[in-house]
Amino acid sequence: MSNPGSRRNGPVKLHLTGLPDPFAKVVVDGSGQCHSIDTVKNMLDPKWNQHYDL
Repeated sequence: MSNPGSRRNGPVKLHLTGLPDPFAKVVVDGSGQCHSIDTVKNMLDPKWNQHYDL
């Protein structure tokens, strides 16, 4: 499975300590498989470009 440059848009809740540490979770319906994409530290406009096997 490929994740070609996914990004998160929209309002983000800020932490008391500064910028958020967003991440994404990919779930394949009916397969029971799940993968968490790497956390992007201190980022308001995160971008992911990862490849993974489910």
